[in-house]
Amino acid sequence: MMFDINEFVDELHKKFEQKYDPTWIMPSEITTCLRKSFYIRKKGKNVIGESAVYGIAIHNTVQDVAKKFNCEIEKEVNGKIDGIEIKGRADLVCSDSVIEIKTTTIHDQRHYFQLAIYAKLLNLNKAYMLYIDRDTANITFFQIDISFVLPFAIERVRAFTNALVNNKLPSKEYSSLCKYCIYKTYCDNDTL
Repeated sequence: MMFDINEFVDELHKKFEQKYDPTWIMPSEITTCLRKSFYIRKKGKNVIGESAVYGIAIHNTVQDVAKKFNCEIEKEVNGKIDGIEIKGRADLVCSDSVIEIKTTTIHDQRHYFQLAIYAKLLNLNKAYMLYIDRDTANITFFQIDISFVLPFAIERVRAFTNALVNNKLPSKEYSSLCKYCIYKTYCDNDTL
């Protein structure tokens, strides 16, 4: 079979313009502003920026180390919580623990929601956040209390699913990151 560059480029377009079914969500969608996640689903594309490339490189390094500890990498996680289908990939599953890797200096508590969802669906009792600063390589890690975080995560899952199914904007979640959001104009005008 000969390589067809046009077919290859068409497949890339499909991947970057992938639309998601509103009957399921990804745990990563509840770790950021729900309105931003809503806009990504409705208007956006899967754009890979420079910071994402750094994040991918750091993830790959961590995953190389995790292989030495027989951890499963990018483990597919599927299941239902409150009747809502969840699909995602846990960064690392190591024996009785799930580990979420974030490559940022911002330790946002919403990141814990993704981890709690994975722990619940995988039926694991230990869940660890692993933050790696992409500028300094400083590593911070800690265990989260799944039983405390999970009810908040489930509430965000419900809210996001409700917004998608009813095509209704989620409430605004103000932060210092709003000024950099590519959907700021839409959000400021409450535009679908």
